[in-house]
Amino acid sequence: MKFDVVIIGSGLGGLLCGNILSKEGFSVCIVEKNDKLGGSLQTFSRKGCIFNTGLNYTESLDEGQVLNQYFRYFGLHNKLPLKRLDKDGFDVINFLKGRYKLANGHVNYRETLLQHFPAEKAGLTQYLEKIQDICSSNSFYTLSHRPFNIFENVSMGVGAADFIQSVISDSRLQNVIAGNNLLYAGHEKKTSLFVHALISNSFIQSAWRIPDGSHQLVNILADNITANGGTVIKNAKVERLITENENVESVELGNGEHVEGKYFISNTHPEQILSMTDSQKIKSYFSNRIKSLEDTIGMFTLYLVFKKNSFPYLNYNF
Repeated sequence: MKFDVVIIGSGLGGLLCGNILSKEGFSVCIVEKNDKLGGSLQTFSRKGCIFNTGLNYTESLDEGQVLNQYFRYFGLHNKLPLKRLDKDGFDVINFLKGRYKLANGHVNYRETLLQHFPAEKAGLTQYLEKIQDICSSNSFYTLSHRPFNIFENVSMGVGAADFIQSVISDSRLQNVIAGNNLLYAGHEKKTSLFVHALISNSFIQSAWRIPDGSHQLVNILADNITANGGTVIKNAKVERLITENENVESVELGNGEHVEGKYFISNTHPEQILSMTDSQKIKSYFSNRIKSLEDTIGMFTLYLVFKKNSFPYLNYNF
Protein backbone atom coordinates (compact mmCIF):
# COMPACT_ATOMS: atom_id res chain seq x y z
CA MET A 1 0.00 0.00 0.00
CA LYS A 2 1.35 3.43 -0.93
CA PHE A 3 -0.15 6.82 -0.12
CA ASP A 4 0.71 10.50 -0.39
CA VAL A 5 0.41 10.91 3.38
CA VAL A 6 0.55 8.34 6.20
CA ILE A 7 -0.72 9.57 9.57
CA ILE A 8 0.26 7.64 12.69
CA GLY A 9 -2.50 7.88 15.30
CA SER A 10 -6.19 8.74 15.04
CA GLY A 11 -6.53 11.30 17.82
CA LEU A 12 -8.21 14.60 17.00
CA GLY A 13 -5.02 16.00 15.43
CA GLY A 14 -4.61 13.01 13.14
CA LEU A 15 -8.26 12.98 12.09
CA LEU A 16 -8.26 16.71 11.32
CA CYS A 17 -5.04 16.45 9.31
CA GLY A 18 -6.56 13.52 7.40
CA ASN A 19 -9.70 15.53 6.67
CA ILE A 20 -7.82 18.58 5.39
CA LEU A 21 -5.38 16.65 3.22
CA SER A 22 -7.92 14.22 1.75
CA LYS A 23 -10.24 17.14 1.01
CA GLU A 24 -7.38 18.78 -0.89
CA GLY A 25 -6.87 15.71 -3.07
CA PHE A 26 -4.07 13.84 -1.27
CA SER A 27 -4.36 10.09 -0.80
CA VAL A 28 -4.33 9.62 2.98
CA CYS A 29 -3.93 6.62 5.27
CA ILE A 30 -4.48 6.80 9.03
CA VAL A 31 -2.92 3.97 11.03
CA GLU A 32 -4.35 3.39 14.53
CA LYS A 33 -3.05 0.79 17.00
CA ASN A 34 -6.34 0.48 18.94
CA ASP A 35 -9.67 -1.03 18.02
CA LYS A 36 -11.34 2.37 18.49
CA LEU A 37 -10.46 5.61 16.74
CA GLY A 38 -10.26 9.01 18.40
CA GLY A 39 -7.67 8.88 21.18
CA SER A 40 -9.11 10.87 24.08
CA LEU A 41 -12.32 11.41 22.08
CA GLN A 42 -13.32 7.81 22.69
CA THR A 43 -16.44 6.95 24.68
CA PHE A 44 -17.70 3.90 26.57
CA SER A 45 -21.06 2.92 28.03
CA ARG A 46 -22.17 1.44 31.34
CA LYS A 47 -25.75 0.59 32.31
CA GLY A 48 -27.11 2.43 29.29
CA CYS A 49 -25.13 5.62 29.98
CA ILE A 50 -22.48 6.97 27.60
CA PHE A 51 -19.30 8.41 29.12
CA ASN A 52 -16.65 10.53 27.41
CA THR A 53 -13.01 9.80 28.12
CA GLY A 54 -11.82 13.28 27.18
CA LEU A 55 -14.03 15.78 25.39
CA ASN A 56 -16.78 16.66 27.87
CA TYR A 57 -17.62 20.06 26.43
CA THR A 58 -16.40 22.47 23.79
CA GLU A 59 -16.58 26.17 22.94
CA SER A 60 -17.01 29.08 20.50
CA LEU A 61 -19.71 27.51 18.32
CA ASP A 62 -22.00 30.53 17.94
CA GLU A 63 -22.24 32.17 14.51
CA GLY A 64 -18.99 33.91 13.60
CA GLN A 65 -17.01 32.37 16.46
CA VAL A 66 -13.80 30.49 15.75
CA LEU A 67 -14.85 26.85 16.23
CA ASN A 68 -18.13 27.48 14.43
CA GLN A 69 -16.09 28.20 11.32
CA TYR A 70 -13.92 25.11 11.80
CA PHE A 71 -16.96 22.90 12.43
CA ARG A 72 -18.48 24.12 9.17
CA TYR A 73 -15.27 23.45 7.25
CA PHE A 74 -15.05 19.89 8.59
CA GLY A 75 -18.74 19.19 7.93
CA LEU A 76 -19.57 18.79 11.61
CA HIS A 77 -22.03 21.61 12.21
CA ASN A 78 -25.15 20.09 10.67
CA LYS A 79 -24.36 16.47 11.56
CA LEU A 80 -23.34 16.76 15.21
CA PRO A 81 -25.99 17.19 17.94
CA LEU A 82 -25.07 20.14 20.16
CA LYS A 83 -26.54 21.50 23.38
CA ARG A 84 -25.59 24.89 24.72
CA LEU A 85 -24.62 25.07 28.39
CA ASP A 86 -26.17 27.71 30.67
CA LYS A 87 -25.17 31.17 29.46
CA ASP A 88 -25.24 32.56 32.99
CA GLY A 89 -22.88 29.90 34.31
CA PHE A 90 -21.42 27.23 32.02
CA ASP A 91 -18.87 26.46 34.74
CA VAL A 92 -19.53 26.79 38.47
CA ILE A 93 -16.38 27.03 40.56
CA ASN A 94 -16.64 25.78 44.15
CA PHE A 95 -13.91 27.48 46.20
CA LEU A 96 -13.53 28.28 49.91
CA LYS A 97 -17.21 27.50 50.63
CA GLY A 98 -18.36 29.83 47.84
CA ARG A 99 -19.87 29.05 44.44
CA TYR A 100 -18.98 31.31 41.54
CA LYS A 101 -20.45 31.20 38.05
CA LEU A 102 -18.38 31.72 34.92
CA ALA A 103 -20.84 33.16 32.40
CA ASN A 104 -20.89 33.44 28.60
CA GLY A 105 -20.31 36.85 27.04
CA HIS A 106 -17.58 39.17 28.27
CA VAL A 107 -19.97 41.69 29.86
CA ASN A 108 -22.06 38.90 31.43
CA TYR A 109 -18.88 37.19 32.68
CA ARG A 110 -17.69 40.38 34.37
CA GLU A 111 -21.06 41.42 35.83
CA THR A 112 -21.75 37.95 37.22
CA LEU A 113 -18.42 37.88 39.09
CA LEU A 114 -18.87 41.48 40.27
CA GLN A 115 -21.84 40.28 42.32
CA HIS A 116 -19.26 38.58 44.56
CA PHE A 117 -16.29 40.90 43.96
CA PRO A 118 -17.71 44.45 43.53
CA ALA A 119 -14.31 46.11 44.06
CA GLU A 120 -12.71 44.30 41.12
CA LYS A 121 -14.47 45.99 38.19
CA ALA A 122 -11.33 47.66 36.84
CA GLY A 123 -9.26 44.49 37.20
CA LEU A 124 -11.85 42.26 35.54
CA THR A 125 -12.24 44.75 32.70
CA GLN A 126 -8.48 44.83 32.16
CA TYR A 127 -8.27 41.04 32.31
CA LEU A 128 -11.02 40.54 29.72
CA GLU A 129 -9.63 43.20 27.39
CA LYS A 130 -6.21 41.56 27.52
CA ILE A 131 -7.34 38.03 26.67
CA GLN A 132 -9.47 39.39 23.81
CA ASP A 133 -6.50 41.37 22.48
CA ILE A 134 -4.31 38.25 22.53
CA CYS A 135 -6.88 36.23 20.62
CA SER A 136 -7.57 38.95 18.06
CA SER A 137 -3.83 39.20 17.32
CA ASN A 138 -3.59 35.49 16.47
CA SER A 139 -4.36 34.86 12.80
CA PHE A 140 -4.97 31.16 13.50
CA TYR A 141 -7.71 32.22 15.91
CA THR A 142 -9.27 34.91 13.73
CA LEU A 143 -8.69 32.93 10.50
CA SER A 144 -7.15 35.96 8.85
CA HIS A 145 -4.24 36.04 6.40
CA ARG A 146 -2.15 38.27 8.64
CA PRO A 147 1.27 36.66 9.33
CA PHE A 148 1.60 35.29 12.85
CA ASN A 149 4.72 34.10 14.65
CA ILE A 150 3.94 32.43 17.96
CA PHE A 151 7.52 32.93 19.16
CA GLU A 152 7.29 36.69 18.67
CA ASN A 153 4.08 36.93 20.70
CA VAL A 154 4.99 38.68 23.96
CA SER A 155 2.21 36.92 25.88
CA MET A 156 4.15 33.65 25.46
CA GLY A 157 6.73 35.07 27.84
CA VAL A 158 4.19 36.21 30.45
CA GLY A 159 2.85 33.77 33.03
CA ALA A 160 -0.94 33.43 33.24
CA ALA A 161 -0.81 33.49 37.04
CA ASP A 162 1.53 36.50 37.05
CA PHE A 163 -0.80 38.51 34.84
CA ILE A 164 -3.97 37.58 36.72
CA GLN A 165 -2.33 38.51 40.01
CA SER A 166 -1.14 41.83 38.56
CA VAL A 167 -4.66 43.01 37.63
CA ILE A 168 -6.79 41.23 40.26
CA SER A 169 -6.03 41.92 43.92
CA ASP A 170 -8.54 39.53 45.54
CA SER A 171 -6.88 36.10 45.87
CA ARG A 172 -10.28 34.36 45.81
CA LEU A 173 -11.10 35.91 42.44
CA GLN A 174 -7.64 35.02 41.14
CA ASN A 175 -8.38 31.38 41.90
CA VAL A 176 -11.92 31.51 40.52
CA ILE A 177 -10.65 32.86 37.17
CA ALA A 178 -8.18 29.96 37.05
CA GLY A 179 -10.75 27.50 38.41
CA ASN A 180 -11.30 25.61 35.16
CA ASN A 181 -7.61 25.38 34.29
CA LEU A 182 -7.84 21.61 33.94
CA LEU A 183 -8.95 22.48 30.40
CA TYR A 184 -5.33 23.28 29.52
CA ALA A 185 -3.40 21.48 32.30
CA GLY A 186 -2.75 24.84 33.92
CA HIS A 187 0.28 25.22 36.16
CA GLU A 188 0.93 28.37 38.18
CA LYS A 189 4.65 28.47 37.41
CA LYS A 190 4.56 27.22 33.81
CA THR A 191 1.38 28.15 31.92
CA SER A 192 1.71 31.16 29.64
CA LEU A 193 -0.86 33.93 29.41
CA PHE A 194 -1.10 33.10 25.69
CA VAL A 195 -2.39 29.56 26.34
CA HIS A 196 -4.74 30.71 29.12
CA ALA A 197 -6.17 33.47 26.93
CA LEU A 198 -6.93 31.25 23.92
CA ILE A 199 -8.80 28.67 26.01
CA SER A 200 -10.56 30.96 28.48
CA ASN A 201 -11.69 33.51 25.90
CA SER A 202 -13.14 30.75 23.71
CA PHE A 203 -15.27 29.33 26.52
CA ILE A 204 -16.38 32.79 27.63
CA GLN A 205 -17.72 33.29 24.11
CA SER A 206 -19.94 30.19 24.29
CA ALA A 207 -19.86 26.68 25.76
CA TRP A 208 -21.49 23.51 24.42
CA ARG A 209 -21.74 19.79 25.01
CA ILE A 210 -22.26 16.93 22.56
CA PRO A 211 -25.26 14.85 23.73
CA ASP A 212 -24.71 11.08 23.53
CA GLY A 213 -20.95 11.26 23.32
CA SER A 214 -17.94 12.70 21.54
CA HIS A 215 -17.44 9.50 19.50
CA GLN A 216 -19.99 10.96 17.07
CA LEU A 217 -17.41 13.61 16.14
CA VAL A 218 -14.85 10.85 15.54
CA ASN A 219 -17.24 8.90 13.32
CA ILE A 220 -18.01 11.93 11.14
CA LEU A 221 -14.34 12.83 10.68
CA ALA A 222 -13.41 9.22 9.84
CA ASP A 223 -16.33 8.95 7.39
CA ASN A 224 -15.19 12.18 5.71
CA ILE A 225 -11.74 10.72 5.12
CA THR A 226 -13.03 7.52 3.53
CA ALA A 227 -15.57 9.51 1.47
CA ASN A 228 -12.61 11.53 0.13
CA GLY A 229 -10.88 8.32 -0.94
CA GLY A 230 -8.73 7.90 2.18
CA THR A 231 -8.04 4.76 4.19
CA VAL A 232 -8.35 4.20 7.94
CA ILE A 233 -6.66 1.11 9.43
CA LYS A 234 -7.42 0.01 13.00
CA ASN A 235 -5.66 -2.58 15.19
CA ALA A 236 -2.41 -1.73 13.40
CA LYS A 237 0.44 -0.67 15.67
CA VAL A 238 3.38 1.03 14.00
CA GLU A 239 6.54 -0.73 15.18
CA ARG A 240 9.21 0.96 13.04
CA LEU A 241 9.80 3.79 10.62
CA ILE A 242 11.66 2.37 7.63
CA THR A 243 14.20 4.83 6.26
CA GLU A 244 16.23 4.91 3.07
CA ASN A 245 18.90 7.55 2.46
CA GLU A 246 17.75 9.10 5.76
CA ASN A 247 14.20 9.63 4.42
CA VAL A 248 11.20 7.77 5.81
CA GLU A 249 9.86 5.47 3.10
CA SER A 250 7.30 3.40 5.01
CA VAL A 251 6.04 2.28 8.40
CA GLU A 252 6.23 -1.33 9.52
CA LEU A 253 3.15 -2.63 11.32
CA GLY A 254 3.02 -5.27 14.03
CA ASN A 255 1.97 -7.93 11.50
CA GLY A 256 5.02 -7.19 9.35
CA GLU A 257 3.08 -5.31 6.68
CA HIS A 258 4.54 -2.06 5.32
CA VAL A 259 2.58 1.10 4.50
CA GLU A 260 4.49 3.38 2.14
CA GLY A 261 4.08 7.12 1.82
CA LYS A 262 5.61 10.32 0.48
CA TYR A 263 4.98 12.18 3.73
CA PHE A 264 4.47 11.01 7.32
CA ILE A 265 2.67 12.76 10.17
CA SER A 266 2.87 11.66 13.79
CA ASN A 267 -0.15 12.11 16.05
CA THR A 268 1.55 10.32 18.93
CA HIS A 269 3.77 11.38 21.81
CA PRO A 270 7.11 12.72 20.41
CA GLU A 271 9.07 10.26 22.55
CA GLN A 272 7.13 7.36 21.03
CA ILE A 273 7.92 8.38 17.49
CA LEU A 274 11.62 8.69 18.35
CA SER A 275 11.60 5.12 19.66
CA MET A 276 10.40 3.91 16.24
CA THR A 277 13.52 5.01 14.35
CA ASP A 278 17.28 4.68 14.57
CA SER A 279 17.85 7.36 11.92
CA GLN A 280 21.15 9.17 12.24
CA LYS A 281 19.43 12.34 11.05
CA ILE A 282 17.94 12.80 14.52
CA LYS A 283 20.70 14.24 16.64
CA SER A 284 21.24 12.78 20.10
CA TYR A 285 20.91 16.17 21.82
CA PHE A 286 17.46 16.63 20.27
CA SER A 287 16.39 13.10 21.16
CA ASN A 288 17.64 13.46 24.74
CA ARG A 289 15.86 16.77 25.15
CA ILE A 290 12.53 15.31 24.00
CA LYS A 291 12.93 12.32 26.31
CA SER A 292 13.72 14.56 29.29
CA LEU A 293 10.66 16.82 28.90
CA GLU A 294 8.11 16.58 31.69
CA ASP A 295 4.63 15.51 30.67
CA THR A 296 1.65 17.68 31.61
CA ILE A 297 -0.60 16.74 34.51
CA GLY A 298 -3.12 13.93 34.32
CA MET A 299 -6.47 13.49 36.01
CA PHE A 300 -8.24 10.81 37.97
CA THR A 301 -11.81 10.55 36.73
CA LEU A 302 -14.71 8.87 38.53
CA TYR A 303 -17.74 7.94 36.41
CA LEU A 304 -21.10 7.46 38.15
CA VAL A 305 -24.48 6.18 36.99
CA PHE A 306 -27.28 7.70 39.09
CA LYS A 307 -30.50 5.92 39.91
CA LYS A 308 -33.31 7.12 37.67
CA ASN A 309 -34.96 10.39 38.82
CA SER A 310 -32.62 10.63 41.81
CA PHE A 311 -30.56 13.64 40.68
CA PRO A 312 -31.55 16.68 38.61
CA TYR A 313 -29.84 17.29 35.28
CA LEU A 314 -27.27 20.11 35.52
CA ASN A 315 -26.73 22.07 32.31
CA TYR A 316 -23.33 23.28 33.54
CA ASN A 317 -20.07 21.92 34.90
CA PHE A 318 -19.44 22.04 38.63
